[in-house]
Amino acid sequence: MTKKYHHLQWQDYEKVVNLFNTHAPQTLAEIGKKCGVCQLSVHRILTEYLKKKNIKKDIHISGLRDYMNDIRRREQMRFRYEQYKQILS
Repeated sequence: MTKKYHHLQWQDYEKVVNLFNTHAPQTLAEIGKKCGVCQLSVHRILTEYLKKKNIKKDIHISGLRDYMNDIRRREQMRFRYEQYKQILS
């Protein structure tokens, strides 16, 4: 079931942003399916969310995927660094 953007409720915004912040490997379509929102609405919600977080560039759907992958890569590197630090100490 897909919803129109202007009919979205606050819970929909919350669900999408929370799912986005888990950094789990996912596409916009997967986020939409899990939250019951269409892919375009997911893109609009996340674009608004990133603007509020002072990310100035306009993010297209493919750019958003790149941004999510970059976040995931940083998290993985940080996690590996912590693991190596524990092993070496």
